[in-house]
Amino acid sequence: FERVAFYRPTFQVITFSPINFSQKTIDYQIHFMSQEMGHIPKK
Repeated sequence: FERVAFYRPTFQVITFSPINFSQKTIDYQIHFMSQEMGHIPKK
């Protein structure tokens, strides 16, 4: 289990910090949206 915790620290973050995980999910969605906006040609 220690090896799993060592190689997968993100799993601990998701397990012990659901609030931080939600914040990261929101940040990822904003980043993804900004990336999509960048691919749209501006007229």
